[in-house]
Amino acid sequence: AKMDRAFLFPISEDDVFFLWGGVISNWFDPLTLIKAMNLALDKNRRLKLLFLSTGHPNPLLAEFDMAREAVRLAEDLGLKGNYVFFNKDWVSYVDRGAFFRQADVGVSIHRTNFETYFASRTRMLDYLKYDLPVLCTKGDFFAELVERNALGLTVPAEDVEKLSRAILKLAEDRTLREEMKARVWLAKNDFVWEKVTEPLVRYCRKVKRESLAGRRRGTQGDFFAVFQPRQKGLVRRLIKKRFLWPFLQKLPSRVSVKLRRLGK
Repeated sequence: AKMDRAFLFPISEDDVFFLWGGVISNWFDPLTLIKAMNLALDKNRRLKLLFLSTGHPNPLLAEFDMAREAVRLAEDLGLKGNYVFFNKDWVSYVDRGAFFRQADVGVSIHRTNFETYFASRTRMLDYLKYDLPVLCTKGDFFAELVERNALGLTVPAEDVEKLSRAILKLAEDRTLREEMKARVWLAKNDFVWEKVTEPLVRYCRKVKRESLAGRRRGTQGDFFAVFQPRQKGLVRRLIKKRFLWPFLQKLPSRVSVKLRRLGK
């Protein structure tokens, strides 16, 4: 079997395994994906779709409404348990790699709204980490990355037919998937720790060189005056007031120091 038996999903080596690598939050659109999968199955019965988790890692949170709707739709279409699978429990980061390593395509489908435009999704980084071709909705940062580097296919939001055609294209062209995987392997190097933290490291070094827009670098005494004020003094008592502390935090260092020293 393609999956380890411990996962209990009937996905064979001959199937093309599409993985939804995370929870089903209300701002995602699994319904369009399930409808597109149902349409694609008319032409290819080797398609399998697994939703990695319907539950949230925080046990205090109720199950998302969208997750319940997705399960209900898959049941109504007769897909649940045969072609569409839902893993109920949250999968820890220690174990989730086993799912990604066995998948053929990583999927992320959502509606177009304010949240999705500015979102940066961890599951997309997981797809890159495990060299998976990506099938996703147009209109956000990762979709632009996929299009620019030919890492997979992108589709318009809520378009069942185009999504179905994209599913079939990826499923039926193994050579295409392998070419995408090779490009993903190259693209993911832009997200290694040394590269993504480089701007922050550069900024910190600039501050250390005391060259941040000509401002004086604070001394150790300044920092103690700002963050560890003495117990006595008028300013110390005022700072305890919630309205004043946030205000002082926003002031330039030298101004804050002078105000704090008034109470000494």
